[in-house]
Amino acid sequence: NFICAIISWNYNNNFLSVINNTIIATGATSDNYGIYLGSTSRNFIEHNTIETRGTSGNYVIFVYNAAVNTTITNNTLRALGNTSDNTAIVLDIAHRNVVEGNLITTNGTTLNVGISITASQNNTFANNTIQVRGKVVVPSASIDVEKLDDGVSVSEDVVVLDPVDPERTPSSRLDLDMAITLGDAVQLN
Repeated sequence: NFICAIISWNYNNNFLSVINNTIIATGATSDNYGIYLGSTSRNFIEHNTIETRGTSGNYVIFVYNAAVNTTITNNTLRALGNTSDNTAIVLDIAHRNVVEGNLITTNGTTLNVGISITASQNNTFANNTIQVRGKVVVPSASIDVEKLDDGVSVSEDVVVLDPVDPERTPSSRLDLDMAITLGDAVQLN
């Protein structure tokens, strides 16, 4: 079982235009799709707000199985799951597609992906902003933390980012906000 707001699956279903819509796919469990395109071509998904809201398996736009020449531009795409496997755009066996100028947000605990690309060729990605939100839980680990003393020089390939008062800079195209929770079985040395 899955929830899907718009589905097009057939080699004869071409030239689908989804423009200026608000689409929300809300499922009580997993496998929630905003738009699912399979074996179609020359589709236009433009100027939409599309959200998926389930526990896991949220896919805002899923382009699959020889779906080609789809244009995905200037959309607000949100995969808002509260557990794992939340992806805004999936291109799987999808070729010659354009993904440009989108605001992409994912949220969940693990496996939050802005754009997932598998077995796909000649796709174009430009001017997208990807915001990844979520939480990573590490239930057990043995972590050996080295302290950098004043008398030890750092090799040129090490970058330490821990400013006391970080300088405000313009937002980047990739915006990550991840909380890391360490379980009781995590040992720090």
